[in-house]
Amino acid sequence: MPSTLSRTVSSATTPTLSTTSTHHRPNASRTRTRTLTVSISYKTQKVDNYPLVTNAKLNDVVRDLCVNHFGVRFREGDFCLRVVETEELLTEEKLRRRLTDHTPLHLCQSPPLLARHLLNSLSSYDANTLKRTLFLLQKYLKEEEFTDEFLSRGGLASLQDLIITGQGNMLAYGLGCVHALVEGREVEFNDAFISTLVSIIVKQNLVNICRPATAIIIHLVLPTSSPSTSTPQNRYGFDIVNRAISSQTSFLPTLVHRLSGTDYLLQLNSMHLINSLFRHVTDHARREFIDMLDALDIRGVVVRLLQSSPAEELKTQIVEFQRLMVLEGHQRRRIVVNPINIEHRRLLSNLWELAKFPDDVALDWTLLGFTETASTYPVRDLSRAGFLGLQLMHGYAVRHNDAYTTLFRTQAAKPPAARCPFARACIEVCNILCDYWGISTGYSTASSYSPLLLLYPQVFAITLRLFFNLWDELQGADGEDVARVASLIRSQFKHCVGVVEKSTAGGLEVLDAFEKEMIEVPLEVIRERQLKELESEDDGMNKLPIRNLRERHYRLAYATIRDQLLETLMKGAWFPIPREKGRSKNTMRFYRLGSNHKSLHYGDFPRMEDRRPGVEELAEKVDLSLITSLLPYHRSSTLQSLKPSKLPSTFAFVPSHCFSLSSLDTPIADFICSTKEAWREWTDGFSMLLDKGVSQETAAMVQTLTDVRVKVALLDITGENIDLNTTNVAMNVDGTATLSGNDLAFYYDTGTNPILSLIEIGNGTGSDGRSELTSFEEERYSEAGTSVFGTDLDEINEVGESVDDDDDDDVDGFFDYVEEVVGIGS
Repeated sequence: MPSTLSRTVSSATTPTLSTTSTHHRPNASRTRTRTLTVSISYKTQKVDNYPLVTNAKLNDVVRDLCVNHFGVRFREGDFCLRVVETEELLTEEKLRRRLTDHTPLHLCQSPPLLARHLLNSLSSYDANTLKRTLFLLQKYLKEEEFTDEFLSRGGLASLQDLIITGQGNMLAYGLGCVHALVEGREVEFNDAFISTLVSIIVKQNLVNICRPATAIIIHLVLPTSSPSTSTPQNRYGFDIVNRAISSQTSFLPTLVHRLSGTDYLLQLNSMHLINSLFRHVTDHARREFIDMLDALDIRGVVVRLLQSSPAEELKTQIVEFQRLMVLEGHQRRRIVVNPINIEHRRLLSNLWELAKFPDDVALDWTLLGFTETASTYPVRDLSRAGFLGLQLMHGYAVRHNDAYTTLFRTQAAKPPAARCPFARACIEVCNILCDYWGISTGYSTASSYSPLLLLYPQVFAITLRLFFNLWDELQGADGEDVARVASLIRSQFKHCVGVVEKSTAGGLEVLDAFEKEMIEVPLEVIRERQLKELESEDDGMNKLPIRNLRERHYRLAYATIRDQLLETLMKGAWFPIPREKGRSKNTMRFYRLGSNHKSLHYGDFPRMEDRRPGVEELAEKVDLSLITSLLPYHRSSTLQSLKPSKLPSTFAFVPSHCFSLSSLDTPIADFICSTKEAWREWTDGFSMLLDKGVSQETAAMVQTLTDVRVKVALLDITGENIDLNTTNVAMNVDGTATLSGNDLAFYYDTGTNPILSLIEIGNGTGSDGRSELTSFEEERYSEAGTSVFGTDLDEINEVGESVDDDDDDDVDGFFDYVEEVVGIGS
């Protein structure tokens, strides 16, 4: 079935794109005139062997048929020709390029006349007439001329009324009609109809009703593609749907409940709709929406869904949900904890209250493990984990309150320096989880699901428990050993997640296996494994400043690979398309991504050429805002129906090198790649453009590039190649300097202390004392301490001032000292 390509229909015929239908750009130089012999029927009459010239005007052909063959009164715009087998409307372009000898055609009502006729039938009181009319409408509403006439005469209002009151097949056909409409253009729906859609999702269980209703809501959730959003016709976006959802309190509970059911199609539709709402939720509604999903235990439901070994389509939706959870965690981690915020202040106060200290103990944040005193809120400590870290702390204190209060009672008997700092332990554990699952960067390249990621509040609690256990086992541990324990936790966590997720298929039992693997391993085993890891990895790479550096360069590496792949798509490539009647054996299609990355342009050519056609030569295009997923060969209906014999004889067909762009699992554009490399470039290019998961090869490439960038950055960490503002220094006759130009001629005072200059560079300040750090570095500056390297520079300054500049050994010793304290080897 052809699929509509653009939500906003232009004056041209709405293009459809699949391996079974194609559109060509008119070009007289490529098309030769032919005379075809066809049969044409009208009602009970038939004309055989009618000579049809391919470059003739269709209006003239219809006039000739009416007047000279069928004896019908001809009126402009009353008749058209359609292909008998497919009911496809014959246009002049199809006549020139696709029609073949002996194709049976029939003369019938034109699309506008047919639209008026079917619209009149919608007023019928006969149920059978209504069903038949709605069934036909699903097909004809994909034709622009028909749709224009239908909408101009109030057809949409009639459809909405029928759906609001309809039942059974009538309701299913009516929803199919509206689905065909929203795929092609933006139309105005009234609030009663949108509320009916939400109600249908809640109350109906039949797949042929729920599926089109779900597809319509997903289209409504998408932000409008029109630049003018002030008119009532642009009724698209999350807020439009959310008003109806708010009046149906059972809407989200119903979707989540269906995930636990046994009907696969209902599971798939529900997961798809949840993801669409999650992806497009607006900022002011986000918190309420996420909290409602959490209250319904959506994570646990999805993890249990994994136990049923879902099919590939559902797996794709689960991975997409996982990716959205990573993005949500990243956004919360970036929120700075602010005591002015009522909710932030409430969570902090609850942390103190839930600890249940004696009444005579005054508020003191250090008792909870923060470094800040009672005079201020512990904002600086929490800047390393953001609002996400505060939520995880508070969640642990609520769900594990006995362990929470017991911890402080047992720690009270120890000297202050030997007490386990709960808050700092939580921050370290939070960062370990965020670094491992990409929450720190917000970029998830995972192509498979991770049940432990979906259960990260429980994983956080188990990992925190291990932190407490290791702290107790390290008898000499004090407040300065948090980083040492955290490094052990990081090693153990990475090992356990890898082992558990490989050995379990999914489901909640993975949590039990993770807890056993984490908790029941002796300290000696963890230490031994960590030592082996340290033999092959520099310990400095795990330090906070380096992790922050890596996080930044991961984003840059991801952006670099993305830009390269999009550049490949913008250059375009040739792809074969199946051979059909009237189509050249070697017909090829050229795809090219538009410069604005919003449209995919394409055109068909008789054969592959030794050039790349420009965008102006590609008349057709796909609106990428409609694309929801990439379908592999085994999930694409058009690719599976493809016969390799229909492809050019010189082309080797490999199913694994094929994929389709789809809108709601309906193929829109098909790609038959010649090599695996071409398949990877185009699938990963589209995946990055649509913010989806990429292949393992590209994910590894991003990681490799990140490693290289980090190592190069570390080689330059002393600031030797820091960019300086350069100006000319022209010496005047009187010995004063005049600054001009871009070249620098300078002199310096030999009394300048090179050690203090180094400290200025390390401190990120210039001669005027102003910070030269980027905004990202300034953000991390507060997280790491008083310097980018997390080192106390006051101490370095004090030592540096005592160094004798004339003593080379003294200077070399100071440099060794600086390298040691900032954790960077020479």
